[in-house]
Amino acid sequence: MKIFPTIAPLVLCLCFSSVFSVPAHAQKAYDIEKATYDNVVLDVGEYTEDARYLEFKPDGTRMYVVGRTTMNIVEFNLNTPWDISTAEYVREFDLSGELGTKVASPRPQGLFINKENGLDMIVVNRLEIFQYRMSEPWNITTAEITGHVDMRVPTSRIQGITVSPDGLNLYIDDRENGYVFQFEMNMIWNIETLTLRYILDFKEEHRDTRSNDISSDGKRLFVLDRTRRQVLYFDLQEPWIIRNAEFKGFAWVARQTPEPVAMRWNTDGNRFYVVCARTDRIFQYSIKQ
Repeated sequence: MKIFPTIAPLVLCLCFSSVFSVPAHAQKAYDIEKATYDNVVLDVGEYTEDARYLEFKPDGTRMYVVGRTTMNIVEFNLNTPWDISTAEYVREFDLSGELGTKVASPRPQGLFINKENGLDMIVVNRLEIFQYRMSEPWNITTAEITGHVDMRVPTSRIQGITVSPDGLNLYIDDRENGYVFQFEMNMIWNIETLTLRYILDFKEEHRDTRSNDISSDGKRLFVLDRTRRQVLYFDLQEPWIIRNAEFKGFAWVARQTPEPVAMRWNTDGNRFYVVCARTDRIFQYSIKQ
């Protein structure tokens, strides 16, 4: 067994590479092996450069895209919910005021917004996490920084972030090691109270991990791999607990993007979106029967 740096009690999860197909009777939601490309693509290169992550308002009417080179978050309205072809630029938020002033180079990677209130926002740098609070829900220009955590231990290079609906569990993936870390926040939506709980080790499947997402019921974990150009998925025996996660399979996104770096699901689990860093485009997929 490998020994990891001790910053809090943890349990190591080892996941093996046997692939199983999803049962025919499984529900349609999050059944990613039945995904098809919608022939819908959004080019955000006019507003951001080196697009890295995306986030949505839970009703599907707003979308947020992180630009690494431009160091900004761009907000769009979706005139038809969850249809990125109807996106219209609204405003942007400059991240350069905080990123790069602490322990890592200014390279924003991941983004998560509190779906319950639209006020709490977390941004991931390569080796640190920044927390913001918006005074107006879902209006990123009203965000002010409220917290910061140095993540040089235990992580090597953070890419993506997800938070459980109750605001207690935070998940980040490590590009260099092939891990997903699960942290517990001892105070709800307060990153400065993080305690490491579990590490999911999926090196046998990993090539170049870039983002993570979890189904709304907490039973399925998704990890995007840039080199494989696939979305890998794992079933969780306990909702929102990555301990004992079991690798199940994958879905290809290679035909659309040469460099996939992030993915997000919609609220109902019947549509997801993939970001391409090289082209600054976002691709839309749907789950078919």
